[in-house]
Amino acid sequence: MTDPRKRKLVGCGAEALADALLRLSVYSDDADNMVEQMIAMPLV
Repeated sequence: MTDPRKRKLVGCGAEALADALLRLSVYSDDADNMVEQMIAMPLV
């Protein structure tokens, strides 16, 4: 993981990132589509 922003986001934790993505999905169709794609994937 070489991107410092990615490293910091990973450090935020899943719940914080999920909250942020859901907030963005209200304003962005792209973000909303990403949420739909991610929740359609089976959990590994």
